[in-house]
Amino acid sequence: MYIDLFYNIFCFVDFLFVAQASVLAPALTHFGIRNDNLGYFVLDNATNNDTTLTELTKSIDFDPLERRLRCMGHILNLIAEQYLFGQDTALFEKDFIAAGVQGRRQLWRQRGELRKLYNLVAYVVASRKRSDLFDALQVDKNIGGAEGRSLKLVLDGGIRWNSSFSMILRALHLRDALDAYAFRLKVLKDELDKETFDNDYLDDDE
Repeated sequence: MYIDLFYNIFCFVDFLFVAQASVLAPALTHFGIRNDNLGYFVLDNATNNDTTLTELTKSIDFDPLERRLRCMGHILNLIAEQYLFGQDTALFEKDFIAAGVQGRRQLWRQRGELRKLYNLVAYVVASRKRSDLFDALQVDKNIGGAEGRSLKLVLDGGIRWNSSFSMILRALHLRDALDAYAFRLKVLKDELDKETFDNDYLDDDE
């Protein structure tokens, strides 16, 4: 919760259940929050949040529909998830868990350029030898803000909302080094190296 410049009190609560309403109500009372100075609850789309606010009305007189705001960050995250993983993210997650290592690489490739980048980054960071080679290539290839620096690639962990963005941004900073590394894969004889170059290397059009 916070108080704005006009001394309006706002409450930000998330993932509440009915039992938690009994915990929240005394806290609001302790801070002197009543129906006449109550702000708004910013919550995600979980239906249990509706239940919590309904329970709170037994302690504080307010309209739970009027005082409930949707979390814009959560909405944008849902939109981004559908773009990255398809509309049925639960089905994709199920298929991903069931697939082996090779199967997961193929699943990512079906998701377009971003997932191919994921495969390439994952391939580099999975091996100390590959990571050392990539670091060595940065000495001559890094330009702009990355010039004179050795930076680590960022792998989309799927936990933080901006993890995909962080992976893309770092890859753009290290694009020349990634291109040089990919061409090294082209001439190597290892089967996984060749497969990664043939399927996960991003050309200029991508």
